[in-house]
Amino acid sequence: MTPPGVPAQTPRRPATRGSGVERSRPGDIKAELGGYARWDVRAVDWLESTSDYLPARPIVPSLVQGAGDHHLVPDDMAERLRASGFEVRYVPDTGHCIHRDGLAGFLASLDGWI
Repeated sequence: MTPPGVPAQTPRRPATRGSGVERSRPGDIKAELGGYARWDVRAVDWLESTSDYLPARPIVPSLVQGAGDHHLVPDDMAERLRASGFEVRYVPDTGHCIHRDGLAGFLASLDGWI
């Protein structure tokens, strides 16, 4: 079921090699679709905002983990975060859901952190 105000066919970025999509299991896809069904479409306003929502500094030691394609945490953002005191690590061969797309890489990215 498509939420009110959302086009039935939302354009999606095609899956890229290493995005994790190619190794998704049916249960993973079902969970992902369930999450989309509960997603508040008003978040698009925030996501498309030109406001800078990056914190000036971490209040506590903070790790930012990004997907291997650097799509959601691009290199320039990672540099700003690092310059502000955040630790930034990328998990190779993963897409948006790094813990599901590459659990071993996700856990390895925590080495020395926790």
